[in-house]
Amino acid sequence: NIYMLVLGTIISLGYLHWQLVTFWNVISITFTLIAIQTSDADAEIFFDSTFRAKVLVSVWLCFYAALVATRWKEQARREIKAQLLKENHSAGNTLMSLFYDLVTELDSSLTISASGRELARFLHCDIGRSLEGTKFHELLQVAEERELFLART
Repeated sequence: NIYMLVLGTIISLGYLHWQLVTFWNVISITFTLIAIQTSDADAEIFFDSTFRAKVLVSVWLCFYAALVATRWKEQARREIKAQLLKENHSAGNTLMSLFYDLVTELDSSLTISASGRELARFLHCDIGRSLEGTKFHELLQVAEERELFLART
């Protein structure tokens, strides 16, 4: 049960700022050193394995807190960037929809990746059929236009 308490405490350090974790660990080690020096104990206690373990754990906790903080900042940046990209994409589609009858997205291989149903309705294809996954040049009926399109891309 004590192990679960310690584990929970270590995991919750990720919620703290690494600067606070470092500060309180330095304070803890400083007070331990002061207590050792003011006591009547030998100087060998300083090199006692318990004290060295405490220093090692303190350093590890500081490193862990800094690592978690760095990872969370990176994750937050990625999520914000994705949200901004999504909003810009949506705004662009909305703006284009005001000026054009239809907006269709193509991927890098010029395959229809979005708005396939709207394009199918616009072209009067089978009702309920989506054109997503269809190569754009396959929709061009005139062979000369298809060849010209392929030559330009």
